[in-house]
Amino acid sequence: MNRAWIVAASILFATPGFSKTFDVTLRYRAAGADRVYLVGSFNRWNAGNANLMTNRDGVWTRTLTLEEGVYHYLYKQEPAAGLANGGWLRDPENRRSAPNSVGGSNSVLIVPDSFDTNAAG
Repeated sequence: MNRAWIVAASILFATPGFSKTFDVTLRYRAAGADRVYLVGSFNRWNAGNANLMTNRDGVWTRTLTLEEGVYHYLYKQEPAAGLANGGWLRDPENRRSAPNSVGGSNSVLIVPDSFDTNAAG
């Protein structure tokens, strides 16, 4: 199966809240997934049910309220059969990345000023 079809897009939006918080919505296209988790430094890398994304027609969505800062994140897709790294995947639409402690790399989100996922990083 073509991975480009399984793993496709992510879009970020932000709206200012009170006390320098921002609502950030992440979207990830994975039509063949049963579950997709959004995990990162904002939730202590916990892939539990509380971080399960919502699926609508193969587009998985999750909105977070985040304070200003730099966050690292990955998507955890299940089932992971046929996927690299056991289903732990960087955001394919976010070119910002940083090395992680297990030899791979994480996607990087800067709140509030990096909502252009195509920005160089």
